[in-house]
Amino acid sequence: MPETRQAIPSAYNTINSNRCVGYEMGTALADIVDNSISAHATKVDIFAFPNPLSIAICDNGTGMDQEGLDNAMTFGGKGNTFQRSPEDLGRFGLGLKTASLSQCRQLTVITKKDGVVLGGRWDMDYLENHNEWNYLIVPEEECRQEVSRSPLSNYASGTLVIWKKFDTLEDSATNVQASFAKQTELARKHLELVFHRYLSGEENLSKISMAWNKRLLEPNDPFLTGKVGEVSPPIPLHYNNSTIIVIPHKLPYPSQAKKETKSRELADLALGKTLLETQGFYIYRNKRLISWGSWFRLAPKLDRTKLLRIQVDIPNSLDSYWHLDIKKSTAFPPDAIRQQLKNILDHHEEFSVRTFKRRISQQTKSQVPYWNRVTSPDGAVEYTINKMHPLVQELSSALPDNKKWIVSSLLDDLSTFFPVASLQADLQGDASIKNEDTVDSYQEEAIWKKIDIYLSLGYDLDKIKEISPISDYLEYFETYMLQKGQTNG
Repeated sequence: MPETRQAIPSAYNTINSNRCVGYEMGTALADIVDNSISAHATKVDIFAFPNPLSIAICDNGTGMDQEGLDNAMTFGGKGNTFQRSPEDLGRFGLGLKTASLSQCRQLTVITKKDGVVLGGRWDMDYLENHNEWNYLIVPEEECRQEVSRSPLSNYASGTLVIWKKFDTLEDSATNVQASFAKQTELARKHLELVFHRYLSGEENLSKISMAWNKRLLEPNDPFLTGKVGEVSPPIPLHYNNSTIIVIPHKLPYPSQAKKETKSRELADLALGKTLLETQGFYIYRNKRLISWGSWFRLAPKLDRTKLLRIQVDIPNSLDSYWHLDIKKSTAFPPDAIRQQLKNILDHHEEFSVRTFKRRISQQTKSQVPYWNRVTSPDGAVEYTINKMHPLVQELSSALPDNKKWIVSSLLDDLSTFFPVASLQADLQGDASIKNEDTVDSYQEEAIWKKIDIYLSLGYDLDKIKEISPISDYLEYFETYMLQKGQTNG
C-alpha cells in the first residue's frame, strides 16, 4: 500500500476562491430555488431588503433534520456521482453554499421539520479568523425569531435561506441601493424565465407559486406556447439509455405578435436582447431552463432564422455528458447528439424562413407593384420605385413636358437614398415597423376607394385587380364587385 500524506485545504481560501465562480444574482437565486423544488415546495417567497442589504428565500418544502442540514451545509455534500431522483434539480452538492456566498459573506439556513427548528451559518468573517471546516450553529432562539418574521411560521415544514453582508456589491457600486435594485430586478426576470414551466404548472408538472416581495412572479415563456407561433411535433432522441425530447418552435413575425399578445409578453419575448441574438437551442434539465440562445456552433445566427427556437428537454441522468457547469447555467451536447441536433436544425431552418418568404410573396405577387426588385448578375439586389405604376404615369402625364423630369428625378432619388441601413437596424432590433402594421390592417373601404379612382381614370376591372395594393387584397376586390352587382368575368 503506498504511503500518503493528508493535504487538507485552507477552509477560508477554498471557500473564498469558490465565491468567484461567476454567479450573477439571478443564477445564484435560481440555485436556491432548485433546492426548494427538489424539496417538493409549492410556495417560494423571496424578499429583498435594500437597507441594510439582505435577501431571504423561504419555501414550504419538506425541511431538514440534523443530518439533512449537515449535508446541506457541507461543500460537495451530495456530489455529481450521487444517484439523484429523476425530479432532483441538484448537481454537485455545492449550489446552496457556492451560489449564496458568491453574493454575500454570510449565509444562514434555518429549517423546520416535525416541529423541530434548526439553523446553520457560514460567515466569511468568522471563517477568515478561525479557518475551520465547521459551520456555525444558529441558536434556537434566533432561529425561532427569524421563523416568526417569515412565511415559514405558517408552514408545517420548510426552509429559510438568508443572505447578508453583500461585500462585493457594497465595495464596487457608486450607488449601492440603486445597484441592488437593478440586480434584484434582473434576478426576478431571470427566475420568471428559467422556471416558467413550473410557474405555469404545465401538464405533468406541479405548479409552484413564487413571489418576490409579495408580488407573484409571472412565467416568461420564450415560445409563447399556445398563444401564437407554430410548434412542430416532438422529436425523441435516444442516448445512453435516456431519452431527449426536441421540439422546434417558430415565433410569430413581430408585427403579428404585437397584435396577438400582451405588450409585456412581446417585450419579454426577446429576453432583454433581440430576436436575432436569442434564436437557438433552449436547453431544459428536468423542465428547468439551463441555457438558451446558442446554436452550439452548428450554424450562424442569421436574421432569416431569428424566429426559430428549438426546445431541448434532457434528464438529469445525462448531466455529465452535457458538460453541465456548477452554476447550472451552461450546457454543451455530446458529439453524437450534436449531429442529430444539426440534422433537426437543418430540416427546420425553413420553418422560420417560411414566415419571411410568405410575407415577401404577399408583397410581390402584384403584377403592377409600387416597388421593383431587381437582381443583378453578381447577385446584388436593388429596389426601385416602379415608374410604370398607373398613379406615377397619371402624375407625370398631368405635368407639362418641361416638368416631367421632376417626377422622374424625384423617384430616382427616393430609390437611391432609400434608408437601407436604418431599416436593417430596426428590423434586427425587432422594432415594430409602422408601415407594415398599416399594410397588415388595410381596410376594405380604402381598397374600394382606390378601385373607384382607377375606374374614374378609365382603367378596366381586369387591369385594376393587377395593380398594387389592390392585387394584395383580392378579397376586398371581390366584395366590391358583389356590392356593385357585377361579376368578375
